[in-house]
Amino acid sequence: MPTLQLHGLPRLCQPGQADLSLSAREAGLLAWVHLEGPTPRARLAGLLWPGGDEAKARANLRQTLVRLKRAAGEVLAETDGVLRLAPGVQVAPSDEAAAGGPDARRLLGPLEFDDAPGFAEWLAMRREAAERERQRLLLARARTHRDAGDWDAALAAAETVLVTDNAVEDAHRLRMEVFYLRGDRAAAVTAWDDCRDALRVAYGISPSAATNELGRLVLAAEAAGQQQAASTQARQALAAATLPAALRRPPHLVGREGVLQDIASAFALGRGVVLAGPGGIGKSRLLAQAAAAMEPAVLVGGRPGDALQPGIVASRLVAAAVERFAPVLDSDTRADIALLLPGGPARGPTLPTALEHRRVLASVARTMLACHARGMRLVAVDDLQFADDLSMEAMAVVVGGWLTQPPDSAALPLFGCRADELRPAAAALVELLAGSRLGLRIDLEPLSVPDVQRLLEDLPLQASGATALDRPALARALHERVGGNPAFVLESVKALWLGGLPGWRPGQALVVPATLKESLRQRLQRLSPEALQLAQLAAVALEDFSLPLAAAALGRPALALAPLFAELEAAQVLEGTRFSHDLVAEAARAALPSALVQPLHRLVADHLRGEQGAPARIAWHLQQAGAEAEAVPWHLAAAHAARNRWQLESAARHYEAAAAGLARQATAGPAAARAAR
Repeated sequence: MPTLQLHGLPRLCQPGQADLSLSAREAGLLAWVHLEGPTPRARLAGLLWPGGDEAKARANLRQTLVRLKRAAGEVLAETDGVLRLAPGVQVAPSDEAAAGGPDARRLLGPLEFDDAPGFAEWLAMRREAAERERQRLLLARARTHRDAGDWDAALAAAETVLVTDNAVEDAHRLRMEVFYLRGDRAAAVTAWDDCRDALRVAYGISPSAATNELGRLVLAAEAAGQQQAASTQARQALAAATLPAALRRPPHLVGREGVLQDIASAFALGRGVVLAGPGGIGKSRLLAQAAAAMEPAVLVGGRPGDALQPGIVASRLVAAAVERFAPVLDSDTRADIALLLPGGPARGPTLPTALEHRRVLASVARTMLACHARGMRLVAVDDLQFADDLSMEAMAVVVGGWLTQPPDSAALPLFGCRADELRPAAAALVELLAGSRLGLRIDLEPLSVPDVQRLLEDLPLQASGATALDRPALARALHERVGGNPAFVLESVKALWLGGLPGWRPGQALVVPATLKESLRQRLQRLSPEALQLAQLAAVALEDFSLPLAAAALGRPALALAPLFAELEAAQVLEGTRFSHDLVAEAARAALPSALVQPLHRLVADHLRGEQGAPARIAWHLQQAGAEAEAVPWHLAAAHAARNRWQLESAARHYEAAAAGLARQATAGPAAARAAR
């Protein structure tokens, strides 16, 4: 069975034969077909032999195919003029440990295609995407080692990133954190200096506020002995709460092969897809895997609390797309995007007409088309049930335009949602796509018993004593007890793992919670008291949760919270300052005593006021704190801002809330006065 090596010097390896070196055009042809999928001959000829002479380009392609077949056999298959890799051809992954410098792990190694600019642009984009993914994996590995207290491994992973790109701020900040946690204050300060120097030389900028805050706190830290105590505390917390990596994220996506095939088939036919299902059914991971298969793509998602921030999901989408694809935009489109997005500069103070508003929404569609021209194949938006109405209105313009475009002239849409929790604007967007001839809606089903058994095969479970664990029996018992919701199955397995599967035998009842929320609640109870308090604060603050807020609430320097954040990440409660899943956030809110809800909302509102936060967010937290009258000026500020940008539904909601607050204040005034007398 032949193996195609596309990283480093391209070659074809066959058992029992010498490796076959590939020419530049042979390697480019095979790389394109592998990464982009089945492609017509005419497209490949134009890409690899541009210049306008189509007959000569087709002849060159034909000769290349003949040479390749003569030398390597049937490595390509053809149907109706469309080329694809032949069945049985394997493609070796990039070897990160390969010797020989960066070219050894780079797509097509040292090969360049200066005489084929379209292909060269595609290759550069693919190489850049691969390097970003490599950096992401290395940084994730570094964080995992940091959370486990393996300082040397964490530093090695972060420094591997910096070897190829010394201006990756996240890697520098990780080094600072690790040096601090292991008690080496001087090295942490040096790492901060290295970060500042690297960013100044590469981009002429300073580190972000988060990095500089971390650096200042390192400088202000007290004796190294206190740092070592914090490091010891972190290791102790992690030893009690850390779940194995396979339990935190199972290595294989089981029971969804058919769904992935359906999505791939829909994409191949130029159709958009909606993935729907209840919480925990696995939409997000499926959506991410489908998006990865369609690279280059952009993937964003809605978050709890987004409904209060008009345009926030569109803001994430446009920011991610523009950052990755650097589209060519005219000045009017750039100004319109800035006007739409929260916090951006504006063309003018208001959008006086509905026509102006519609033009701004259309700017999102124009931006997506410009990104498609730079290679973007897919636009994916997850968790539509949290999305704000304005963003869904903008996405409806994007999808409506896509439905009227010729095939392949715009990026395909992919959405994920809990269909029974959609707001009207999001429901209309889903109906627009799923109800069209170019849309496919897939409602995810629970896992079957064989699927649960396959999942268990990947997980580090062990029965007590010398008796081997009967995984088929455990799969049947789990399915009977909790059903086939993947999140519930995993939560139950985590509960069993933390309990050590004490003496369980087939036929015995499984001691696992009867509901997913109860399972999550029990996992939260395993946290230390301060870590649980931090999770409950995050559940109240939602998108407003931040390191400064946590430090203010707990009355500690931000860096002193490192052990608590490490404990929460190890227990798979938080990822950075966000919850690992919105269901975990719901469980944390449910675990909060009702008497503390209003004071915590008040605390968040006061913090946002000091930070000049969004008026809509301040108003909402004050309202949740029971301070409706105090929220009135913030509702009015939010209403004025929304009205000036023709966000009339949002403006109306804030005006109504302000009116209700004023009415309540007027009613309470005389009563308060009588009570005072």
